[in-house]
Amino acid sequence: MTVSTDIAANRKVITEISLDTSLKDRKSKKDFLLLTVATNETDGFKRFMRSAKVYDIPVKVLGLGDKWEGGNVRRYAGGGQKINLLKKELDNHKENADKIIMFTD
Repeated sequence: MTVSTDIAANRKVITEISLDTSLKDRKSKKDFLLLTVATNETDGFKRFMRSAKVYDIPVKVLGLGDKWEGGNVRRYAGGGQKINLLKKELDNHKENADKIIMFTD
């Protein structure tokens, strides 16, 4: 794993991670969190969650049940709803420098 320091944000950022170490090898799953955004449970979302459960990956879903207000991304750029949800969640973890947080979309 390669860790660099983001001076502007005053935090460490992982720029590269080896995939040969699984979560099952980690001492604690409390130091890893996978974040995603979904406002409703589509078939793709259900497959994603099923895979996370099979591999014992802790997932936190942001925005589930919320009204989608990010725009029609097929026609134009969204309104930042995902980024706003992500920023708010990251604020909850800023005191835990050892936690690895991964966002997937």
